[in-house]
Amino acid sequence: MKRFGKLCAVILALALGAVFGFFGLSSSVSALSGNDFNAGRIIDDVIFFNPYTMSPDDIQIFLNAKVPTCDTNGTQPSGRSGYPTRADWGTANGSPPPYICLKDYSQSVQGSSPDSYCSGSIGAGTRSAAQIIYNVAQACGINPKVLIVLLQKEQSLVTDDWPWPIQYRSATGYGCPDTASCDAQYYGFFNQVYNAARAFQRYAKTNGPNYVVGRTNFIAYQANRPDCGGTNVFLDNQATAGLYNYTPYQPNQAALNNLYGTGDGCSAYGNRNFWRMFNDWFGSTYSNDTFVSHPDGALLEMNYAIFLVDNGVRRHVRTPAIFDSYGYKWSEVRRAVAGDYNLKEGMPLDVIRPGKLFRTPTSAVYIMAWGSSSSTWIKQHVTYAAFSGLGYRWDEVQEIPYAELPQGDYATVLSDQQHPTGTLIRSADDPRVFVVDTGTRRHIPRPEVLSSYNYWWSDIKSATAQDNQLPIGAPYPYRESSVLYDGGNLYITDLPPSGDNRKRPIAPWECFSDRLSYRMNEVFVLAPDALPTDTGPIIYC
Repeated sequence: MKRFGKLCAVILALALGAVFGFFGLSSSVSALSGNDFNAGRIIDDVIFFNPYTMSPDDIQIFLNAKVPTCDTNGTQPSGRSGYPTRADWGTANGSPPPYICLKDYSQSVQGSSPDSYCSGSIGAGTRSAAQIIYNVAQACGINPKVLIVLLQKEQSLVTDDWPWPIQYRSATGYGCPDTASCDAQYYGFFNQVYNAARAFQRYAKTNGPNYVVGRTNFIAYQANRPDCGGTNVFLDNQATAGLYNYTPYQPNQAALNNLYGTGDGCSAYGNRNFWRMFNDWFGSTYSNDTFVSHPDGALLEMNYAIFLVDNGVRRHVRTPAIFDSYGYKWSEVRRAVAGDYNLKEGMPLDVIRPGKLFRTPTSAVYIMAWGSSSSTWIKQHVTYAAFSGLGYRWDEVQEIPYAELPQGDYATVLSDQQHPTGTLIRSADDPRVFVVDTGTRRHIPRPEVLSSYNYWWSDIKSATAQDNQLPIGAPYPYRESSVLYDGGNLYITDLPPSGDNRKRPIAPWECFSDRLSYRMNEVFVLAPDALPTDTGPIIYC
């Protein structure tokens, strides 16, 4: 059995830093650099799809700070050659002045109804730009900071002190493809903000239309210049895929070399500018959190309680005695992420592991047994004859507090002729190790499988004659959430509702280490033929 091979040690030393076994992204104190741009991870989902980061007042204060004073004297600012002056427009027929800063902008909104992409409604009435941004963020589940950056990226509305009406007409660039004129049905500030936010949710819920998360996609440097080329990019998360579906190109090296200026004839700036502006205004686009929950088998700390992810729900591990009985280690407990809190809470894990002997300081010795009449696990008395006849030792008996003693007693005592469910057994004339499992004995095919359940070789008992009469069932699988490495790929194991143990690739590295908190010292290093044959969907975050 090999845990943590030499190659893994090198990877760990180079790539990771740990505090209490958990990993975090190192925060940079240097100025933003084009080398920091990751084409496959522009912004994390947990930031992009968080609508609760700013209140309407927060948004208004931010807009006020960006343009403390609007240009109201009718002059024509530098660089606006060909634009009418304020005086040219006048205020005939009571129409508002044409140049209104975003902080002062308001609009009559017809409202919106919930649909499959924006589940919240927006009421009709006159709303300020700040209120529109907030209402749309809440209705569509998009970070208002994302919408603010989008307005700046597309039309410079946030910092413009003399905006032209067309900037409001196509505020977020929605319905304005690079190859055609803007679509008039999407004109108007509210229309633009709402349809942009709705589009990002549509991309997420339809997994497209062109760029798909969890896959390698070709991303061009220029939408209209095939000769400029591009690169294949693995899209780490939905937010990044959504940005490419909205603006279908990536910055080339020339654009990244001059973050605040221009590159060359093949440079495109949309997604570069989004990333740069968000970092400059609101901080990092990266987070150790994720909306993707941990896979089945993971142990989580949530609100000072421990949970086990099991069949897509989270089960509270009721007591420390139960936790210890399964051989769980505190180092296996992971920091819960946002996605884990979205899991439904299932029935608690309130049964001491079958096959584990236990007692209180003043009680007899017990083991858990399945009560067929009660359809529940209840404690069964272990007599001295069964204890000695089945080869148990006193150091195997777990002592638990009296308050944690399971309720209910099995009708009969443990037989001294057959080991109970959960026991490891081996015959003198057979080198194979089996685990007794509900009327069968299941072969443990590899030492790593045994170790994945935190069993010890000293736990193996000599099989009785009745044990050897049990039919042989399917081989015993790796414990769910075991980490396997074949020299080239990292996998997490799970047990689908139907079928055998399978392996799920996990990518990228940030998902493995930073956000889902797996560690290289948990890894089983295996030959490829020792892995589960079935492969499940990739784990990404």
